[in-house]
Amino acid sequence: MAGSNQEHEAESWPPAIYHQMPAILEYLEDHRVVVVSAAPGSGKSSVLPRCLAESGYGPVLCAQPRHLAAFVAMAKVGEEWDSDIEFTTTRQLLDRFSSPAPVLAGYGAHEAESWPPAIYHQMPAILEYLEDHRVVVVSAAPGSGKSSVLPRCLAESGYGPVLCAQPRHLAAFVAMAKVGEEWDSDIEFTTTRQLLDRFSSPAPVLAGYGAVVIDEAHDRTLGTDVLLGMVKAALATGTTMGGRCKVVVCTAGGPADGMLSAFFGGAPVVSIPRAAHQVEVRYSRGPVLDMAAIHASQPPGDVLVFLPENADIIGVHARLLGLPVPGLAVRYVHDNLPAELIDIMLINSPVPDGRRRVVLATDVAETAVLVHGITYVVDTGLVSEQPPVRISKEAAAARAAIAGFSGPGRCHRLYQPEEYDDLDEHTIPHIRQDGAAVRFALMVKRHAADGIPGFEIFDPALEPAVLKNVFGQLVNGGYLDKLGNLSDKGEREAYDED
Repeated sequence: MAGSNQEHEAESWPPAIYHQMPAILEYLEDHRVVVVSAAPGSGKSSVLPRCLAESGYGPVLCAQPRHLAAFVAMAKVGEEWDSDIEFTTTRQLLDRFSSPAPVLAGYGAHEAESWPPAIYHQMPAILEYLEDHRVVVVSAAPGSGKSSVLPRCLAESGYGPVLCAQPRHLAAFVAMAKVGEEWDSDIEFTTTRQLLDRFSSPAPVLAGYGAVVIDEAHDRTLGTDVLLGMVKAALATGTTMGGRCKVVVCTAGGPADGMLSAFFGGAPVVSIPRAAHQVEVRYSRGPVLDMAAIHASQPPGDVLVFLPENADIIGVHARLLGLPVPGLAVRYVHDNLPAELIDIMLINSPVPDGRRRVVLATDVAETAVLVHGITYVVDTGLVSEQPPVRISKEAAAARAAIAGFSGPGRCHRLYQPEEYDDLDEHTIPHIRQDGAAVRFALMVKRHAADGIPGFEIFDPALEPAVLKNVFGQLVNGGYLDKLGNLSDKGEREAYDED
């Protein structure tokens, strides 16, 4: 899906209208009419309608006093927007107003719950930082638009084509579906591992991209840690990425933000909080029992259940279907969800009238993939690892917050307050977990990262001396030959994610 190399035109990109879109959208929340005074070439005729459509004010009807101006604006916007933006002339709009029928009632429906996405308000700051920095860190809560809206804004602002990497296949598929096929020539979605393979190539395979987005960096997978070191090396040497490519590293907040900024030489951090409603937290036991209790006694509202493994989802799904409780529509989300089920389970998940949607999910629904419209969260307090281990307080807060994105909600924790008190404050990065140093070293060798000039390890907990000692262990174990290259055994067992 890689597209053509589009040069960055400083005199027209980003268009001037972008810098005022947050103000325009804010005024529209409280006023029926907003006057925009802008010079020619500012984007008011073509970019403004797209921004309005993307911000939930679609479909948008645009009237020009001249036929030619309407045709030119329509050509600039493109056919892919035909369902969201309509161009007409002043006279034709007058004819519509003359009709006794409310022919304009279908235009401009504003969904205040999720639009405009929070990322819009900070796009001017992100674009300004990108003019002077190769790397910008974007710290944004789930649902802020960093995975789908941010790439579109970058592409429209002259930083296309944009390559976006997710640590999980599912998140990449969902983001790609949200962006839409009309952006295939400007935005490409991939996984962290696939991007690592590109960095391993001696050719400057990323030189044709205007921006690379590394999403979900807070997850701190081993692949992400290796990738960050390779990105820093590529930026320092000018190889692989070329001279114009920018890097945007996205997180959901937390300790990783400061570490990322320091690792990339003081890269600016743009923080984008998401407004959330109050969430009541209760402590209880028994996930299926809670489903029945919520459905029987609570007002309407969808339920998200966090379970540790795919096998748990299958088991709870069967038990829910066997409950003598009518009116439940059960869905599920996990890393291995087939592509053909992603749409019905997650993106466009129709539920018959009067039924309550219950979504069973692993930790992929914490931040990587947002399940919209949730009122109740049931949290088992476990992560999807073998053997099952407890989540951190940071993860518990992220899970509970989902119940408050659409309105006031409730989180049922299936553990006791004293168990919560014993949880770690933050999620332990993969590289600091038992046995991770060996897997990390194998991954470094798999992608030849240690042979790249300037390669650094992102996490200071794994010092170069420690990694060198691990390499020695791998040689003794037969994973590496005496020259430090992967043996057949190492090739078979080299750990890679996604």
